[in-house]
Amino acid sequence: MHALRQTVKRLAGLWLLAGFFAGPADADLMIFAFASWAKAAEPAAPGEPAAEAPAQTRETLREINRRLDQAYGNMNRGRFQDALAQFRSVLKYDPKNHRARFGLGNIMIQLKQHAEGRDIFEALIADNPDDYSLKNNLAWLYATAQDNSIRNGARALELAQDALLMAPKDYHVWSTLSEAYYILGQYPRAQRAAQIALDLASAEKGTERNTAEYRRQMEKCRRAAEAMSIIE
Repeated sequence: MHALRQTVKRLAGLWLLAGFFAGPADADLMIFAFASWAKAAEPAAPGEPAAEAPAQTRETLREINRRLDQAYGNMNRGRFQDALAQFRSVLKYDPKNHRARFGLGNIMIQLKQHAEGRDIFEALIADNPDDYSLKNNLAWLYATAQDNSIRNGARALELAQDALLMAPKDYHVWSTLSEAYYILGQYPRAQRAAQIALDLASAEKGTERNTAEYRRQMEKCRRAAEAMSIIE
């Protein structure tokens, strides 16, 4: 993984410096991005339980899925306490349930219980090392958390680069990479990564809100880069 990370770091650096994609952290952006990505990356619900499974098991699985569907619905409507109770009730039955753990981690972050959310995502990544959306979400938290005990630029960059290796055309990941560079003071790279996020998002339909936020992100990075160039 170290060799792969070094490879993607070099590739990202070349793209950022050479303008591979041609084209034209604030709290609001953090809340928007995390809520948007959590919804987009929600783990798929399993299908119907196998017919040969015992009737009691099939009914239990249906009930778990019903509660999870309700929990994600409540989370998307901003009813976080209701969603929190439902995720926890599922985890009492099934402590390793991926959808419940993912939802609970996002709820903790929405409720600003960042340390618990971080720990949940770190554990999920340990169990699912090939899930780039988990790495992307946790990288965003490390890069943008207002709590200095949580913010960690080096870890954010590490996770964002891993996610980029797995999903190089996902604009969410490029936006996260931009925030990781930003917190580390690498403002020209942050600006270029934000530009790539904007270009990729602009190419897709139904991403108007994303593109507006990425323009704000790019402008923030541009101002920081200009200020740093004057200081230097």
